Amino acid sequence: MIDSYPDTFAVVEIHVWDEYEEAWGSWRQGFYGDIFQGTPCFVYDGLWDAWPISTYISKFLARQPVPTDVTIELAGNQVAGQTFDVGADVCIEAGGTGKTMRIYMVETLDNYPASPSYSRQTFRQAADSPGMETDITLAPGECTQVLKTFTFDELSWTNKEDIKIIAWAQVPSSGGGAAEVYQAGQMAWPFPPLLALLIELPDGIPEFITPGEETNITVSIEDAGEIYVPGSGQLHYRYDGGTYLTSDLVSLGGGLYEATLPAAACGDTPEFYFSAAGDEGTTVYLPADAPTTVYTTTVANVVTVIDDNFQTDQGWTVENDPGLYDGGWERAEPRGDCDRGDPPSDFDGSGYCYVTDNDLANCNSDVDGGPTHLISPTMDMAGLVDPVLRYAYWWANDDQDSDPFTVAISNDDGASWTVMMTYTNIPEGWFEEELDIDTYIVLT
Repeated sequence: MIDSYPDTFAVVEIHVWDEYEEAWGSWRQGFYGDIFQGTPCFVYDGLWDAWPISTYISKFLARQPVPTDVTIELAGNQVAGQTFDVGADVCIEAGGTGKTMRIYMVETLDNYPASPSYSRQTFRQAADSPGMETDITLAPGECTQVLKTFTFDELSWTNKEDIKIIAWAQVPSSGGGAAEVYQAGQMAWPFPPLLALLIELPDGIPEFITPGEETNITVSIEDAGEIYVPGSGQLHYRYDGGTYLTSDLVSLGGGLYEATLPAAACGDTPEFYFSAAGDEGTTVYLPADAPTTVYTTTVANVVTVIDDNFQTDQGWTVENDPGLYDGGWERAEPRGDCDRGDPPSDFDGSGYCYVTDNDLANCNSDVDGGPTHLISPTMDMAGLVDPVLRYAYWWANDDQDSDPFTVAISNDDGASWTVMMTYTNIPEGWFEEELDIDTYIVLT
């Protein structure tokens, strides 16, 4: 699974009761209390044991789509010899929930010990002794850098290509049971360098900007390896592919600044990026490799025909084929804790979505026979320019026998249908799709 999910599966393998046991690892075993039921034991996100091994992948896939508002990015600089400063940039996304988190940071060594061969990312050292970890409190849109120092021993240094630093943000707890992990980050050798400053966009980039109006963007700048030089923050922008123009960021206080994109016209192609200077002479850019990579947005008057997260009934209907004998669509909160391919929650965490069967008594989400059709209300798209359909979907097929999940559209009130997408043997999980409607039908 480490190789199959390299970007979403962070593992710390702890040895107990053998020659590779470490004091911190033994403490961590006790930290989880009753969750630890002997060896081997697999604890996912600090919540529950993923044993027996037959449930290992299914429980991972069920946990993976659960949304989190915490992000962690790691970087490291060599101090001297085998000693490195490692920074974890921890943020809570705009629109998230403020919280206090305990930050753990450890070194692991992959493919160690050589025997048994299944040893992967074995714990080598922790940045902090038990009880000495760093607690941080962040509000939505805020970031901070947690800085630690690691000195690698000869075994690790000789095999530095197998070194991995893993950091995670967890509910502060003295142990004895479950403690949820909000997010984890991992960094392999060679380490990306620490940033001199942290530049973030707490509210993100607007996907669309209204023609003829200025657009304000909030920028966060925090000290990291260097101290921000006041007044050095700038917005770089162009609308026509020519030379970039600049404007100064305006301080809002508390490390926040405002950038203002001048009014654009329909047909313009805005491109922009940000920069700020540290007190040791380093200029930091966002995106990091700007102007090779820049932000873009679309100038347009946007019309939303329907925006539905299914928390209320907006007129969708269900039609079941006579061959269906169980598993029709229904608007409900997913059961979420079964092993029949059901999602653990709806896509955005608001509660309801459309699911099949959702049999709470029998833990059943199967479609038997069928098909079952979920049909939207009729929408007037006459005269719209470049309309787009966006949706999130979860499709699980336990035997991977190419049973289809089909998305279709009609421009004659359901008399005929044009297939837009068909999903068959895909992994379980929430995914997003965006389709250009006028590619498939004439708008009516």
